[in-house]
Amino acid sequence: MFRLLDLPQELIDVIISFALVAERPVPTSIPLEASEAGRSSHFGSGGVYSAWDYGVANIMWDQKSQTTPNAVPLLLVNRMFASATRRAVELLVASNRLVYKLDVVLVDERELWPTWTSVPVICPVVDRLAVTIRIFGADSDLRGNETEPTPRQRKFWALSPGHNSPPKLVWCFFYLFQHILCNGPSTRAKQISPLVIRHAIVNIMPFPGSPDQLDGASDDEWMSARERRQGNVSNPPQPISEQDNLLRAVSMRPAFLKIFMARQLSGFFHMTFFAPPTLRILHLQLGQITLASSDDERAYIDPGLILAELDVPRYGPPGIFAQWKANVLQVRAEHGFD
Repeated sequence: MFRLLDLPQELIDVIISFALVAERPVPTSIPLEASEAGRSSHFGSGGVYSAWDYGVANIMWDQKSQTTPNAVPLLLVNRMFASATRRAVELLVASNRLVYKLDVVLVDERELWPTWTSVPVICPVVDRLAVTIRIFGADSDLRGNETEPTPRQRKFWALSPGHNSPPKLVWCFFYLFQHILCNGPSTRAKQISPLVIRHAIVNIMPFPGSPDQLDGASDDEWMSARERRQGNVSNPPQPISEQDNLLRAVSMRPAFLKIFMARQLSGFFHMTFFAPPTLRILHLQLGQITLASSDDERAYIDPGLILAELDVPRYGPPGIFAQWKANVLQVRAEHGFD
């Protein structure tokens, strides 16, 4: 009787390596509560920091599912198969080609629905995090609305700034990276050990079947249709044009989201006033970020390069910042980032 383990060792390693990098299917539909039910946003009470907890409240991990590494079932077959699997894992890690894959659906311009699709093995350092962001729908408060957005609608629109701070949606992406770096490939906090990522590659695309941008309409026109302001006695509101109503019902273009993420995340790494205290986690554990969309122009964020060129910030004692900066750059070098 033929047995898999009777094959030559080199062939066994190849077969198991394919099993280790297998991917689970990505979600093909959006849960009802995401696409039809409005979700209340949560804000803090502290001035410019009021948008911070928006990111925590609007990252929708599926708490019913567990992320089981592909190596686990292979290790449980028998001792011989477990030995072959451990050898294949060692080869994968030593090859500097260990990749985690994550699918993220941006739903209605306001929240993220992430799903782990490939985790070969739990490891403290991965060479690449491949993230696919799929854009689904438009803001439900504006969709088909023939009137000007109300102050409440503008307040809760995730692309609008909060108290002069960055747009609320950027906190979703920031906390998504922070969660992964702090907890590894887990849907729950503190379930797996922290993770070091050498390179995060984010590919942005439309969700299949999601309404696309209107032909000939620019990103500025798409934004303008959502940013109309309420009128007043001396300046009554203008009627909403048919073009604006159509633009409110279509999803943002992938290229728009790519530029949005690049600008906002890069601003954090430049340590502006609004940079969160936990930014040090990304500085220490994330090598670089590449953002791509269908327009073939990529955006790059290198936290180490940005930090190396930073002067003493406006806030805090210069000596403390200089020492902190030197320590961070040293840790990044030890991780092989720079």
